[in-house]
Amino acid sequence: MNNDKTNKVEILTSASPKRAVIYARVSTDEQAEHGYSLPSQTAACKRYAEQHGFTVVAEYEDDYTGASLDRPKFALVREMIRLGKVDVLIVYCADRLTRNLAHSLILRDEFERAGVERHYAMRGRAENTPENRMLENIEGVFAEYEREKIRERMTRASGKRLSTASLLAMAKFPMAIAARVTPFTSMNLKPRLCD
Repeated sequence: MNNDKTNKVEILTSASPKRAVIYARVSTDEQAEHGYSLPSQTAACKRYAEQHGFTVVAEYEDDYTGASLDRPKFALVREMIRLGKVDVLIVYCADRLTRNLAHSLILRDEFERAGVERHYAMRGRAENTPENRMLENIEGVFAEYEREKIRERMTRASGKRLSTASLLAMAKFPMAIAARVTPFTSMNLKPRLCD
């Protein structure tokens, strides 16, 4: 009987490790807002792969918005999955794949059809259960909401910078250049002292 256990262990350990692709993504806004960095995401994914015995066959990083699926490196990840070159996709967290709920549903379906496991360095494997699908749907809603809030904050900050620049432009300085611009002609510049 002890011999049967030994044979089972040998069979389990002799199986080749699963092939994994790591994908990391930031957008300029998100990096500024949350302090994400591509190297930290990739390092966390590598640690996760090592802890779970996966062989990392490729690593890709994008500096693109999560609102679009048209990202150069992500296209390569999807192509590897489509061609059956990987068994596992590892990302730092779900919103690194996309910040669009509709896209997250499309990607989940695409990966499940290809038989590729989704793993998140921050929470583990995405199981194919009703509970996990519900959790991923909720994460997708919040990821999209956060993207919209980031955009709103950046727009507001941009407007604030613009109004500050306008105030500086209206300030009085000892010497100023008055410009009179007429349509379809060049500017006439006349230096004058300010009051």
